[in-house]
Amino acid sequence: MSRKVPLRWESACAAYRVVIRQRCVDELIETATKHLPDETGSSIYGFYSNDGKTAVVVGMSTMPADSEYSASCESTDSCWA
Repeated sequence: MSRKVPLRWESACAAYRVVIRQRCVDELIETATKHLPDETGSSIYGFYSNDGKTAVVVGMSTMPADSEYSASCESTDSCWA
């Protein structure tokens, strides 16, 4: 994919980080684009560094065949109506 998104996030205090592998970002974008405007509800997975301060996202779970996609709410109020 030609889109580039940040693959690293760091907390303001610089103690915690999240790293997302490019392959995972590409898969997330492809899946979201395929199912627009619906949400997929897929889970991401990965691991933590030994010190617990860095989360590394490496992939996205497959969606069950019986998943139902739906559009996200436009506002909080409409979600609870």
